Parts: sequence; C-alpha cells; structure tokens
Amino acid sequence: MDRKRKSWKFPWLHVILILSLCLNLFLILSPGGLTEQQQDVDWRTIKEINKPGTYGPSGRELVEGNLTICTGGVTLQNTLVRGDLLLDAAIGDGSVNLAGIEVEGTTLVEGGGAGTVVIKDAALQQLVINREEGRVRVVLTGNTSVEKIVIQGEASLFLEDLADKKLVQEVYIETTAETELKGDFSSVKVAQKEARVVFLAGEIENLITLSGAEEASITLQDGVVVNALVPGASLTLEGQGLVKEVSLKAPGLFQFSGNLEKITAGGSGIFLQLDSGLIDTLLVEDSGGKVMVHLAQETKIDYLELNGPAGITGKGSIGRALIKAAGTTIEQSPGQVELAEGVTAKIAGEEVTGEKKPETPSTPSTPTVSLTAIGNQLLRPGHSKTFNLTVSPGDAAISVKSSNSSVAQVSLSGKQLKITAGSSQGSATITVTASKPGYNSRTRTFTVTVDPIVEFIVKKHDFSPGKEVVIVKLSYPDPQNYNVTVGGTTLKYMSDMKAFYGEFLEGSVSRSSVRVTRK
Repeated sequence: MDRKRKSWKFPWLHVILILSLCLNLFLILSPGGLTEQQQDVDWRTIKEINKPGTYGPSGRELVEGNLTICTGGVTLQNTLVRGDLLLDAAIGDGSVNLAGIEVEGTTLVEGGGAGTVVIKDAALQQLVINREEGRVRVVLTGNTSVEKIVIQGEASLFLEDLADKKLVQEVYIETTAETELKGDFSSVKVAQKEARVVFLAGEIENLITLSGAEEASITLQDGVVVNALVPGASLTLEGQGLVKEVSLKAPGLFQFSGNLEKITAGGSGIFLQLDSGLIDTLLVEDSGGKVMVHLAQETKIDYLELNGPAGITGKGSIGRALIKAAGTTIEQSPGQVELAEGVTAKIAGEEVTGEKKPETPSTPSTPTVSLTAIGNQLLRPGHSKTFNLTVSPGDAAISVKSSNSSVAQVSLSGKQLKITAGSSQGSATITVTASKPGYNSRTRTFTVTVDPIVEFIVKKHDFSPGKEVVIVKLSYPDPQNYNVTVGGTTLKYMSDMKAFYGEFLEGSVSRSSVRVTRK
C-alpha cells in the first residue's frame, strides 16, 4: 500500500509542472499575450511603438529621450516624453490617440489620415504637422495646450470643444498645400508664398500674412469671424465670413470679397480691389502714398473717409464720402460728399473744392444708430453662442428675432445676444435692430446654420472599383433615432460605430447633399 501511494504522488506533481509551463509559453507566444507591464517595459526600452494597442498606465509614465510611433491603432496616454515625439509616416492612414501626455521637445506628425490624430488634454511645446503624401487631420480637444503649431504639409487642424482658444498660442503656416482650420484661434500667421488657407468655422482673433506670403489665398466660409486681419503682402480674400478690421500698410494687390466692417489703408503701392460685399468703413490714412481702390459692381462702401489721397474706380457704390486730402479722384458719384475747406478732388468727372457746398439737402441729415455686425454662424444641435453688442448711442433700444425658432432661438439680456440651436437641421435668419428717436434705425442680419454632422468621410471602396464608401457621424447622443440620406438614398445605421454607412458611385455625392431627419 505504501508503494502504491508513492507511485501516484510523483506523476501528479509532473502534471502540474507541465501544465504551468504550457500556460506560461502560451501567454508569451500568443498575440497580445504579453502583460501590460511587459509591454510597457518593451516600448520604453526601445523608444518605439510598432504594434497597435494602448500604451501608458492609468497613472503617470516617463520616457527619457525621443519616442516614435510607427503604426496606426495606437493610444498613448498619461506619459511624459523628455524629448521629441514622432508620429512616423509608416502610420499611413492609421489612427493615433494621444491622451493626457506631455512632450518637452517637438511633436512631429508625419502620418495619419482623415480624422485619425486626436490629441486630448495634452501639453505640447511645439507641434509640427508635415505629412508629405496625402492630407492628415489633427484634432485638438479638452485642455490641450500648444505653444506653437507649424503646418508644413496638407493638413486639417480642428480645435473641437477646446477649453480656451488661448491654449493654442500660435499657428504658423509654411506650405503651399491647402490648409483647413476649424475652431477658435488666438493667432494665425501665414508665411508661405501662394499659401492656401480655408477657415471652415470659428473665430480668429488675429490673422497675419507675412511679407514672404505673396499671392496667398484665404477663404472664410459662412459663420467665420476674423477680428483683425493684417496682410503683409499681396492677398486674395474670399468667402461669406466676416472680417471686423483690416489694416493695410504693405504694398501689393489685395483682392477682397465678402463682408468687412472696416478697412484702414495707408502707404505707397497699395492696390485694393473689392470684388463684392459690404464694407461699413474704408479709411485712407495720410501716409505719403496714394491708395488705389477698385469697386466691382456688387460692392458697396457705407462710409469713405480720405485723410490721404486715393484713386477710386469701378461701378460699386459709396454711401457717404468725407475727403480731407487733395489729389483724390472718385469715378463714382457718392450719395453724399463732404470736402475739407480748400481741398480739391475730382468726383464723377467734375472738380470740386471744399469751398463749394456739398450737394446735400438744406436740412441737417439724420444720424444713423451704429450697431455691431455679426457674421453667419454654424452650430451643433443644442449648442449656444453669445455676442456682446456695441451700439451708439448707448441708450438705443435693441430688438432681436429669429425667422425659424425651431432651428435657432435668439434672446437678449442687456446688450448680450444669445443664440441657441434647436434639434432640427437647417438655417434661420437672425435680425437685430437698434433704434432711437431722432436717429435712423440700424438693422443687422446674419444666418445661423444648425449642422448635426460631425464627420462626413468618403473613401474608395476596397472591393468595388468605381464605387466609394460614405460614412456619416452625428452629434446627437441618440443617433439611432434619426434618418440620414445622401442624395435621397437612405444610409444604414451601424450601432457598433454609432455611424451611418452607404455605397455610391465615385464622385456622385457631396456633404451638401446630406439630410438628417428625426424618425
């Protein structure tokens, strides 16, 4: 009996040892079988991430020196990089998420496709975006802060729900490839000759083109507001956005179309061509040079003040002109002309001087209330935006109304105007009127467009030549309760991606053909 018990004891021990060895080998050799601790040690040691996955602990990780991400499908979180962080071109169109990281050197983005590089709650010194082949979209969100962003290749830079526009101190564009910008920016500088910049949405505090950026092109889409534009070289400005103030000091040809509140120009060699739109004020300063202005037929200047000489041509209209400098010629006949004493100007082919009474009614003209202009706005459903109105005289009464309150509601508290987007896709016209007895009223209108579409992705079909795949994502928390059509064709809802999907012939659809309705 003793021998029998001993003969069973050792085989069981052998079985346990063999099973343990097999389990360890399986964990080591199987894909993803490395533990998180082993994976962390590996990428920190070789300073390279070459496999998809999540890297970084829930606490804080430290990488001494540079770190390179060589593949898509990577999330790097809660990590301090004491050097440079490179998103290598090998990522291709893959996705990279950077969350809660800090980089003491330069963060260089050379890979990533449409909507694939997302940076959240990060602290970066300098972010350089330079994908050589194809467009990369970089999204900054949360409390991400960047001292300087340099764009050197075709890129889309989106600031989405960023806590404060001052977190991104400066965007510097030095590429001829098209750059798309969306969000609220403190400072954007264009440095490259023939640069092409498109602002999709948002507000820009200061937009500057440097002296080397000749023949740059800037497009402001509906709803974009630029508070101050300072061109340092010849520039083309177009689109339906609003520019509150333009300061022209450098010589060159400046072709502007759209809505501009005030243009100040002064200096030699300035040629200003206004192709369309409304300009509240054009002020020519006394700077020793003659400013040349051409007004296309669809252009109107409400108030023109010439403290320096100017030559104005074209078929556009001028409401009121105040001329204080000799040597001025105006091809048009303004609605009202006033000249300083002793000043001679040629207006509509006739020489007039300040001694000659202006051709105005004998009774004093009625002043008009001054009121802030607001550019067209783009909002997500349920979001709101406020504006501080400036009105003169200060006690003028203000009233507001919306043409479609189901799309956008408008309210007024003192001189603060608030617009709130509804749940419906569409547009509403907001009308703001300021009035005071003894003054002409001033009315401003702008359009609020409610767009629930946060992503519209079109890519070639992998298996069907001549076809493309369209993916639409909405901002609603319950997208399954909505129908999405593209060109009249209903898309299928994918619950795992919370997105809508459809297949179409190449080039047959566009974002403007997307319609969203509640079921």
